[in-house]
Amino acid sequence: MSDPKTVFARHVARIVAGGLMPERARRLDALDLSCGRGDVLLEVAGRLPAGSRVVGVCDDRAQLDALHARLMIIQGHHAIFPRHEQLDRLPFADCVFDRVWAGLASTSLEPLRPVLRQALRVLRPGGQLIIVALLRDTLMDLMRIASLFMNNHEDSVRMRPLALDHARALDRAGWEDAVRKSGATQVDTSTHHFEIEVGTPIASDPVLLESIVPVWLGPDAKTNGETLHYLNGFVNEPFILPISMVRIVCQRGEAPPLAAIG
Repeated sequence: MSDPKTVFARHVARIVAGGLMPERARRLDALDLSCGRGDVLLEVAGRLPAGSRVVGVCDDRAQLDALHARLMIIQGHHAIFPRHEQLDRLPFADCVFDRVWAGLASTSLEPLRPVLRQALRVLRPGGQLIIVALLRDTLMDLMRIASLFMNNHEDSVRMRPLALDHARALDRAGWEDAVRKSGATQVDTSTHHFEIEVGTPIASDPVLLESIVPVWLGPDAKTNGETLHYLNGFVNEPFILPISMVRIVCQRGEAPPLAAIG
């Protein structure tokens, strides 16, 4: 049985891959902006023409080490190059990639606007930028389900401002606005839904801890862990969490975006 992180990543990868324009005539140069352990990268790379080259960037060396280890035992028809880079300062020349994508963008593309500008800068005219990100609806569903386990009305009320005041996830319109203001054209957005099972104790659930709660409260691991431990006191059985995601497919404008804007 696959672990929860792998199952979740495969869902995300299929959403990313579903946005790819068919291309069989030539190999492609591609960039994964949030490669992590490679779950999304490897799935999407398998949809590219034979001989394509894929660069995967990440600022977490431990995850890159895990990807390197996987590549040592995987035989494929693509050249894959993991690199440790800062996303708002990509070291690549302008117009060098045919496809650029980011899965789970809500937790990896920060600061958002400079990273989007960088992604569009390195994209060739006519190429595709594909972003897949959690929507705010997922966080609202998590809070709704958690409140069902709370017998004390005060505890339930306490959770509502946490969700409303600290949620960093954008809605669909927010993502469309962000990519347009970053220089994208031909912007197409779609929403996608699936479900995951969250186990107990929820403070140990890897998908909540690594992919969902950081969107809600930010990247601080201590804050995220303390919040999940608080919820542990109420949520005492597994539950099904609906996941809502947005996919944005776009192209660069005719004029190259500025390489680095704060």
